[in-house]
Amino acid sequence: MDTAPSKQVVFSVLLACFVLQIGQGFGYLYSATFGPIISELDWSRAQFSLGASPLLITMALASPLIGRLLESLGCRLVACSAVLLISLCFFAFSLMQNLTTFFLINIVFGIAMAGVSDLVAGSVATSWAREKQGTTLALVFIGSNVGGATIPWLIHFLSELYDWRTALQILAVAATVLILPPVLLFLKQPVANHETESEDINITNSITPIDNHNFTLSEALQTRSFWLLAFLLFSFFFYLLAFNQHFIIYLSDSGFENARAAASFSYAVAIGIIGKLSIGWLTDKSSVKKTALLNFGVLALACFALLIITQPGVLPVFLVLHGFTTAAENVLLPLLVVYCFGARHFASIYGVLMLTLLPGGTLGPIFASYIHDSLQDYTWALLTFACLNTLAFIGVFFIRKESLHEQSRK
Repeated sequence: MDTAPSKQVVFSVLLACFVLQIGQGFGYLYSATFGPIISELDWSRAQFSLGASPLLITMALASPLIGRLLESLGCRLVACSAVLLISLCFFAFSLMQNLTTFFLINIVFGIAMAGVSDLVAGSVATSWAREKQGTTLALVFIGSNVGGATIPWLIHFLSELYDWRTALQILAVAATVLILPPVLLFLKQPVANHETESEDINITNSITPIDNHNFTLSEALQTRSFWLLAFLLFSFFFYLLAFNQHFIIYLSDSGFENARAAASFSYAVAIGIIGKLSIGWLTDKSSVKKTALLNFGVLALACFALLIITQPGVLPVFLVLHGFTTAAENVLLPLLVVYCFGARHFASIYGVLMLTLLPGGTLGPIFASYIHDSLQDYTWALLTFACLNTLAFIGVFFIRKESLHEQSRK
């Protein structure tokens, strides 16, 4: 007879997912090491961004492979291997002396980060959670905010205490000692006979059911909603990855103390915890589209606030707006995909949409570096980010339930 897993088992698995999400914080290392590295190695900001660019490229390209390995090898082996690889990459970063080595390590680092991405924790969490999966995703995904808030601060603190190379070596040990054990002990998929494996379990129960037609990838590619979501993601990644890499040094350039600049970045990431939880709750209680409009409208306002960051009182307001909305996207995107296309082919549609990480996440930091190196100022880069995200926000108005649109045409 089929028996459901105990609450203790489900809790331990979701806790392992949460801890694995903390591992995403190691991807924020450049926000705390950008300045020290270019200073010691005498690189331009554009050189640094070029050297770091393989991280996003390999992370995006490795995601389909990670998906296949999850099915063939299991989530535990994939996640544990990724954590160990992150530790090795941090040791390698601490020893590098030239741009070529930096470039090559980032290729491997991208594969490692794909192994601790939302794809892994999200696929495990949604297979165990039976109710309020939007809220469950939010609770699991705030692990990345915990990691993103603490790890850059720890790197900065340890760099002040020792140096940036020693700081990365200490964090390499921390990844193995603190993250690996719970992932090794508790992360697993439910056994095959649990009803959680049913095809009828959506990635979220918080979305009003749509008709029985679930769009395939080829069908989704022919809809306007797919391309609006793709542009939304491109604009988001173009801005967010540039922000992650340049924000601390931008604040320093603007006259803020280095310690306050580093702390501000951590505050923004920490605020995202509230953003994810709030969005998870709102999508359980309200319309996904209305929630998305609110979130991405506020994000566009945050981008414009960056232009006047030195004005009194603007920095804390920006940190709240940015931290809330960028973290909420993490939960909103899966819900929007299901809203538009249904849940059955979610993985294939979501995977293709994530390819926008390649142009957006790679070009954003390089674009910001080029503008600064050319003009000695970030203003035109910030204005570009604001305009792109405003256009993306307008596009959300035209996203629709494609199944209902298809019915109306018949």
